[in-house]
Amino acid sequence: MPQNKLTEILFDAPVMVKEGVFNDEELNTITSKHLFHQYAFSVWKKYYLLFHYGNLIRSVENIAKENNLKRSLEIGCGTASTSIYLAKRQFIAYSLGLDINSERIRLAEKRIKWHRADRCEVKKASALDMQNESTFDLIYSMFAFELIKPLEAVLKQTLKNLSKRGHIVLDLANPSYIRNSRKHFSKSDFDFMVQFFLNHGLTVKTEYHSLLTGIDPTGLLKKSAAYNKAVRVHAYRT
Repeated sequence: MPQNKLTEILFDAPVMVKEGVFNDEELNTITSKHLFHQYAFSVWKKYYLLFHYGNLIRSVENIAKENNLKRSLEIGCGTASTSIYLAKRQFIAYSLGLDINSERIRLAEKRIKWHRADRCEVKKASALDMQNESTFDLIYSMFAFELIKPLEAVLKQTLKNLSKRGHIVLDLANPSYIRNSRKHFSKSDFDFMVQFFLNHGLTVKTEYHSLLTGIDPTGLLKKSAAYNKAVRVHAYRT
């Protein structure tokens, strides 16, 4: 059984497959091109997984630790790598992941059990289904939040689920990126999102991420909008 290091969570798929954890249907899903687990089977793609996705997850961990955030909610958790990792951190009391895809939720539940992430749960739901839930100190999403429509409705619900000292961290497909394929998330959508948070009294910071920013100690590449695939919106109450 692996320890709780990030690499052992990101690279768990080959080990779990070898141990026969997944049935045939789940095996086809976890090795599909739609999930990053396929990268764990490739020597060189592991580095992409670690320095792009891994860098984002570690930076979310730092935000949670530095601000003493105890309860986390991940919107569009997929197979719950981020939710599992946060739940294994001693300073996180509870981690909840949401996803509307039943297959991914089933995979996430198996991974939670395998990693013994006792403080982590997943639920088949959208952020718009969270009307009766309690609040969270950290609300996070990785390349999923911008898919939920209508945008204003999900922004309003997200604020309702945010605690008084909470932080929202959204990693999004950068609409300014020259090869961006998500045409449904435009620059005007991004600007609307930022202005929405500002209008509701939150402090907002933005930065840009790519594989290269994960290995750039200067942090200068985080300011290069058009050259980075992801844009992060970090909004928080002060």
